[in-house]
Amino acid sequence: MTMFQRASQVFWLLAGAAKERKTYTYYNIEGITGMDRRGIGQPLGPITVYCMVNELPLLTVLAVNAKTGAPWGHYYDDIEDINSYREQVFKFNWFKIPPPQTDDFEAVYKSHSHLLEKQA
Repeated sequence: MTMFQRASQVFWLLAGAAKERKTYTYYNIEGITGMDRRGIGQPLGPITVYCMVNELPLLTVLAVNAKTGAPWGHYYDDIEDINSYREQVFKFNWFKIPPPQTDDFEAVYKSHSHLLEKQA
């Protein structure tokens, strides 16, 4: 599978988690998808960019490190910030938006991947 196919797969996995108000560790995602947990960041990048560009809550806040509980990425300042983002994700109805396709993730990532760069 390509990174963008994986992004589509993980997007809907995390959308389901949001509906159930839960998070998934990289180990959980690996167990469900068969994807190596060390490569989870690869599809999370396009998902993050897709959410940013489409002004959606950052769904990737639900993908967390098992040891630290911290979500993927550098977009959160502290635990209150993380909890605030998580609540936004939980409250959002992910199943009301048009389902993003593999091509959607690829297009937005190729034109907006600079959004993943850490701001100074």
